[in-house]
Amino acid sequence: GGLMVPTSGSIFIDGAQASVDDLLTSSIIASSARDFDELYSQSLVAYARLRPTWDEQLFIHYADRFDLRVNRKYVRKLSGGQAAILSASIALASGAPLTLLDEIQAPLDVPTRYAFYEEILALAGECMEGKRPQRRFLISSHMVSELEKVAEDVIVLKKGALLAHESVDDFTCRVCTLTGHASDVERFLAAHPDLAVIASRELGSTREIVVDLRGSAVSDTELASHSLT
Repeated sequence: GGLMVPTSGSIFIDGAQASVDDLLTSSIIASSARDFDELYSQSLVAYARLRPTWDEQLFIHYADRFDLRVNRKYVRKLSGGQAAILSASIALASGAPLTLLDEIQAPLDVPTRYAFYEEILALAGECMEGKRPQRRFLISSHMVSELEKVAEDVIVLKKGALLAHESVDDFTCRVCTLTGHASDVERFLAAHPDLAVIASRELGSTREIVVDLRGSAVSDTELASHSLT
């Protein structure tokens, strides 16, 4: 963060407006974009080591677990998965109080993704237990089902607007998918005109809707009476 001049707006951390220096020293972002393709992997890690919060032992652990090869080889010659896990390992070992992971897991195969989630949870756990300085991890992803057991809070954005910011438990309790014959779905919605429909799609004669049940009194019995699941 801090490398681009914002066209408008401000960035606040814990209620205080963040300066460029704050963003450079207190945050790090790892992305699956190939931003560092023209660097040697060795040079990228050497630059990361300049951070005063850098944890060399942690990085060695990640290099061993994910079989990272740090040498005089251009990052562009790494596969998408190898480049992503290199960036992710640097971000986790950086010690940055605010660590942003932007779709970093997208190029990873399934076993590597879940191993990476394990490492995030282990590191976050040590921070919560006071074994390490406090850190925050912000993960942007379309693989939401995988992150249900990883994330503590969920933030939903749509076209720049904040739709939700709450605990994962609260969010999953109130948002659900209902499926049934299109006519049954329409009958159910007619009986609940105030129910917020987040998304809808047709599957032949079947209709699937995603609804927000906040404040509603819809029961499983009523859903069954409308032949909905």
